[in-house]
Amino acid sequence: MSSAPLSFAKIRCAALIGLSEGLAAFDETSLGVVLPTLQQDFSVSAGATHWVVNVYLVVMASLVAACGRSADFVPADRLWRLGVVIFIVTSVAAGAAPGIDWLIAVRAVQGVGSALMFATGIVLIGQIFGDEERGRAFGILASLATFMLVLGPIAGGLLTEFLSWRWVFWVAVPPALLCLFGFKSPVPLKRPAGKRRSLDLPGFAALTVSIAALSVALMQGPDWGWGSPTILGLFVVAVASGLSFLRIEAKSPAPLIDLALFRNRSVAAALMTSFMAQYRRVGTSIYLALYLRDGLGLSPFLAGLALLPTLIVLPIATVLVGQIADRVGARKVILVGIAAIGAASYWIALATDLGSYWVLLPGLVLVTFFAPTMFGPPRKSMLHDLPATLHAQASGVSVTASMLGSTLAISIGSVLLTMTGASWPIFLAMGLLLTALWLVAYRWLGR
Repeated sequence: MSSAPLSFAKIRCAALIGLSEGLAAFDETSLGVVLPTLQQDFSVSAGATHWVVNVYLVVMASLVAACGRSADFVPADRLWRLGVVIFIVTSVAAGAAPGIDWLIAVRAVQGVGSALMFATGIVLIGQIFGDEERGRAFGILASLATFMLVLGPIAGGLLTEFLSWRWVFWVAVPPALLCLFGFKSPVPLKRPAGKRRSLDLPGFAALTVSIAALSVALMQGPDWGWGSPTILGLFVVAVASGLSFLRIEAKSPAPLIDLALFRNRSVAAALMTSFMAQYRRVGTSIYLALYLRDGLGLSPFLAGLALLPTLIVLPIATVLVGQIADRVGARKVILVGIAAIGAASYWIALATDLGSYWVLLPGLVLVTFFAPTMFGPPRKSMLHDLPATLHAQASGVSVTASMLGSTLAISIGSVLLTMTGASWPIFLAMGLLLTALWLVAYRWLGR
């Protein structure tokens, strides 16, 4: 029996939440073609410009769990609106940045706004849509988010070449205002009841220190030396803080991340898929754009234009994925998607080694077509496997996993690029990780 169609009001909510996530994704991917220009304009190293992307991702990865947990005692729609406001203000400030230090600092604050939007957006979907509707809701969300992500390099190249890189930030302000003033839930949203609980501040501090230390060690290792006392010390701090975080969460009465979630193998597999979805997405968008500019010598506009064919298949794929996930379940969709994207990653590695755009193009189209399978369906699977009381907690953990994937994609990609001087190892590593993920997902995802 077919499901009832979604109302216009619900479609509008899903679209605006998806647009907010898409704007955050746009800021990630549009900078790939912009980084060489920033390096020239500010006379800084390539590593310094990579921090413009990664500081944003590190802050998001550190905060999304806390933001998702906050929805247990602060209304999710208020947190989401606060995130949109922060994003608007920092977009204006980033576009006006007089130097690289200012830009990096503003991007760190912007990560706070994006963390709020990402974490609470999933909570809002869980509150507004029923279980039989969430596949389509996440399909709409993933459609807009992925469209904005793919649009990022194209728009970034166009704006950089014909106006200024500053417009890459300013252009996001009008649609963010639309999100802020256009959102209105068609159903009563849940309001936290009972005694308010404070955030797990010790756990938050340990997680933040661990992520930040690991990111700095990976990003700066090639420049400072892998055997230098500073880098080795950062790795020690990252491991020690990570272990402390696990001990704190195991004993906390109100943990930032409930480790019991990972005892459910299906939920754990969904979280791993979210991690790799973002790892693949950010790694591909940033380092493929850099390859087109530095490897093939294309201008910002031509580098963006080279990614235009991917927009043709995206609308078709995102609509199909949501509908199919509602009919056949998330498991089959996720497994097919991981296998296809893994194969395409190996193809892209070969194409970048050969130095041919025309060999690269089929792999890029394949990745784009199957990309939505690793975003909406894992979220649908996770919410289906958990009671409603854990949806806010799970949403924060899911986005934490995604953001960890983002920051590690930048960090590991930067290491591989610096050490080898080539792009193909980045995509080969991506393919190997996706192969391992498929094996785990096949065994663990709920049937």
